[in-house]
Amino acid sequence: MEDLRDGNSRYYSITKLTSMKSLCKDDYFRKEYCVYLATLVLNKSKALAGKDGAERIIELIQSAHRIIINIANDSSNKNVVAAREILSQLRGFQDQYIRVKWSTVRIINDKDILILEDILQSLLTQTDNAASYAYDATRTYVEKYDPLHGTGLVVESIPMLEKIVYFWKEYEVQ
Repeated sequence: MEDLRDGNSRYYSITKLTSMKSLCKDDYFRKEYCVYLATLVLNKSKALAGKDGAERIIELIQSAHRIIINIANDSSNKNVVAAREILSQLRGFQDQYIRVKWSTVRIINDKDILILEDILQSLLTQTDNAASYAYDATRTYVEKYDPLHGTGLVVESIPMLEKIVYFWKEYEVQ
């Protein structure tokens, strides 16, 4: 990160974040991290207030945030059902697909909604894939685009990356 900040480097591959998977293997830390990341998304969404078409996005983010806190703290059947319902709503918000050559591609109009989808998947998954979903959410949160290098960890990624590092440094001390 120092190389990006100092200008010694303009780009790092997003694969530098794969250590997130090992950090998120522990259920307790993964759940805490998911709540933290969802809160970052919620706080960012407050800047959308008053913009055209933002009401539905803000409403979805607020609902998802509440459910994420509930399921992280208590994975009772009631919370699981509510989490699956909001996950379905989040997916339904971005359910447009197009054919590109030999594949089908999902159109993502709002990255914050995608982050919350991955967080919910992480909390609802009982397998090793839970850590991968947390990584996917992190990657989407941090990854930015630079016309010279494409997508990855670029200078514009630094503020988001610092927030992620801050969380894990707090847990390192404990």
